[in-house]
Amino acid sequence: MEYALTSPSRRILFLGAALLVVFVLVGAGGRVYLAARAAASETPEALARALRLEPGNAAYWHRYGLFYQFDFAQADIETAIIHLERAAALNPHEANYWLDLAAAREAAGHIESAREAFLRAQQAYPVSAEVGWKYGNFLLRQGEQEAALAEIRRAVDTDLRLARLAATLCRRATGDAERVLDEALPARPEAYLAALSFFLSERQTEAALAAWTRLAALGQKVPLREVLPLIEVLMHGGRVERARQVWIEALRIAGEDPEGQAATTLVWDGGFERGLVNGGFGWRSLPVPGAAVELDSSVFRSPPRALRIRFDGRTNVAFQHVAQYVVVEPGRRYRFEAYLRTEGVSTDSGIRFWIADAEDPRRLDLVTPATGVVGTQPWSLEEVEFTTGPQTRLVRIAVRRDPSRKLDNKLRGTVWLDDVSLTAVELTGPGAER
Repeated sequence: MEYALTSPSRRILFLGAALLVVFVLVGAGGRVYLAARAAASETPEALARALRLEPGNAAYWHRYGLFYQFDFAQADIETAIIHLERAAALNPHEANYWLDLAAAREAAGHIESAREAFLRAQQAYPVSAEVGWKYGNFLLRQGEQEAALAEIRRAVDTDLRLARLAATLCRRATGDAERVLDEALPARPEAYLAALSFFLSERQTEAALAAWTRLAALGQKVPLREVLPLIEVLMHGGRVERARQVWIEALRIAGEDPEGQAATTLVWDGGFERGLVNGGFGWRSLPVPGAAVELDSSVFRSPPRALRIRFDGRTNVAFQHVAQYVVVEPGRRYRFEAYLRTEGVSTDSGIRFWIADAEDPRRLDLVTPATGVVGTQPWSLEEVEFTTGPQTRLVRIAVRRDPSRKLDNKLRGTVWLDDVSLTAVELTGPGAER
């Protein structure tokens, strides 16, 4: 059935109804606008005005509650709780409202009601790393360590950026690194690497080794550079054999050949096939004015490349900035060999090799040859034999150039290094000793 607006009374009635709807909508929109504008000033008076205009807006109640919780001049935790409870009641699906309510209740000493709010936050957002993290922290503060570590583990598993903080917090709370690794961190490389980094920063070497043991057991590929700090700590802390063991394990899970040239030489990557590792038992190069170190694939003694050092002729450089640490046995005879090629190396002080006890050079300190290689020379063998003392377990092999004492002493030219090796010498005959 159709109604025609033919009579004046019907037209007036329809127009009045339409205007009423418009006024209602405009009024509602105006209240929303005025409330939002008032709330934007963030003062308690403005928030109160916004709530008078929109009493059903959960966000305004939430902000009003946070004001009373944290404002230094007008802090009132119980009033804050009332407002935060109203916000959560209006929008129970917003996890942050429950989290802030839980924090306020805990601050007021209402522990069980705080726990209830944390659980409601979990119901609102079950997979939230933030909810799990904050609830786990709450449980730690209550001394409920087992439940706390489980919550923190779930949070870290969701957001691995929390791993280092979790290791820090839980280690200090429990005092037990093994428990932290087993209960607070998921069995993932990123988590164990974060724990490893934290333990090293705290000089907790045993805890760092425990993290490494779990990381290595995963069998997943980990970049070698991530493990070098642990190896350095062990090496320079006198735990040479343990450092060597971690080095081999790290090479294996990094996808490298852990043995390399071990069958023929103790030097790792003596042909520079893998490049400069800059740590552990690999080649390392430190920057120094007047010299540039890089790999060269166009000049080598054995393919695919050699190490090249270019001296720019600007300084009388004291050079020992290309080196490798090598594990040796005390009281053992060794032969060192390396090949050098030079082009236009100036001054009377040329390139030599320096082999010294890494812990105390007084035990072992030798160079070869006496004046070093200068000028332009084809590939030539540099070699020396030596016997380690009873306490030498780690030697440092370095390319060395001592400053010249002559007037024309600035070093220029290019040096190539290749096929570096260190092998044990088996002594034979009467009186032969290791």
